Amino acid sequence: MTRRFVLFIVLLLVMAPFSLIANEPVAKQAVQTQELRGGEVEIQATGIFTSTEKSKSKIKKDIEKNGENLATEDARRSAIYYVLFSGPSPIISTTENRMMFNSRGAFVYEPQNMNRYISFEAKNLSHSEISSDGKTMKVSKIIRINKPQLIRELKNNGILKETSVFEVFESKDLE
Repeated sequence: MTRRFVLFIVLLLVMAPFSLIANEPVAKQAVQTQELRGGEVEIQATGIFTSTEKSKSKIKKDIEKNGENLATEDARRSAIYYVLFSGPSPIISTTENRMMFNSRGAFVYEPQNMNRYISFEAKNLSHSEISSDGKTMKVSKIIRINKPQLIRELKNNGILKETSVFEVFESKDLE
């Protein structure tokens, strides 16, 4: 093997764990407001957009053009993140599941997939603010997540193991 090829493989292996980070929410801020029928969870989620522009005029235009949409997209990711990893009954609660999610779970945050888990999204923002330096927009919004659908997707992609009713009762008997 050539030295260049080996260097490429090493770089690929080093960067692989970070591939999910780009898809995870920036804010990761959410609060469950209620649990609904059918396993839906209503979340007050926060999203953040920070402009990467340098000049004040370009930052202002970037915030005006992209701020609300991209911060809302981050709020949607934050709601899913909350159901996955936080709250009263997180879906991903073991180290094994977390490792499986880190290696295979990037699909969850892709916009076309998020639409399958989000059963309702308020049309209006609950809150919106721009930071004092004008570079960051923060929004809050009510979002409902279809938790059973998300669990099904995780099982179908090998991130969560299928658990039969028998296994659940058997594990309770052992405790």
